[in-house]
Amino acid sequence: SGSGGGAATTVCGCRVSDCPQGALAADAQRFATGAQLALVNGGALRLGELPAGAVSMAELVSLLPFLNEVVVVEASGYQIRAALSHAISRLASSDAATSPSGAFMQLASTLRFEWFFEEGVPTLGTLEVRAAPTAEDGTAAAATLGASGEGYGAWRPLDDEASYTVALSEYIADGGDGFTQFQQLERTYPGYTQSAAVNAY
Repeated sequence: SGSGGGAATTVCGCRVSDCPQGALAADAQRFATGAQLALVNGGALRLGELPAGAVSMAELVSLLPFLNEVVVVEASGYQIRAALSHAISRLASSDAATSPSGAFMQLASTLRFEWFFEEGVPTLGTLEVRAAPTAEDGTAAAATLGASGEGYGAWRPLDDEASYTVALSEYIADGGDGFTQFQQLERTYPGYTQSAAVNAY
């Protein structure tokens, strides 16, 4: 696996904004598990730069060194919205630029959101989901890194009342970084660590 566009990418903004490594890791978790959505906390991403082109398993373990198991939960749209609100909640702190929290979430290509400051408080704006590409036999397709989004469904608003399957690390499912939204949900273990999911992708 490699980064898109043939250029090396850096991890510097992964704790405060979306980043290529985060998108890769989240898309890999979604693909490996067949979940509809996937979340990766920015603090899980530790490699300063992922080289262009082919990468080694050692580099993937350096990117995601904690060997967290990937789990899949079934969460309501409301729980996902609450988790993303929590993910941006510390971006107003005085040290957000110099010592950011690891809670900012990186998202698979099937989920997107906007946020803004309202009276100095990070506030979640638009939150949308779309179906992922599938192969002819109905299995997940790996074509999730294309910038033009071929094969994806149309974006639609997240439904707070609907249920979605979400791939995330056991650390986050257990309440790490303050994410209490998923702690009480039943989970399945597809058998991947985060770095192994990226390798499979």
